[in-house]
Amino acid sequence: MDDLSNFCCQEVACPDFGKRGVGNLSVCNRYGPNNSRRMLRCTSCKARFSERKGTPFFRSQLPDKTIVSVLNHINEGCGITAVRLTVLDFVTSQ
Repeated sequence: MDDLSNFCCQEVACPDFGKRGVGNLSVCNRYGPNNSRRMLRCTSCKARFSERKGTPFFRSQLPDKTIVSVLNHINEGCGITAVRLTVLDFVTSQ
């Protein structure tokens, strides 16, 4: 069984919006590379949304490790040049 305690409903109109660990979420589908990503469903409002919604990974075309690298650069206080170089490395390696 999937641990969904770190997730919350992303539907603003839902009575459980933003409440984690309420038990209102379930996995209704899997998608993405190797079906590694989960589509969640809220039992309170019936909304469906990706587990990545509301994160920097949502709708990103970059690999996860590139996104993590960019976020680490920003966290370390690196300027935009270092971040651009990280993304440029990804683009030129394709």
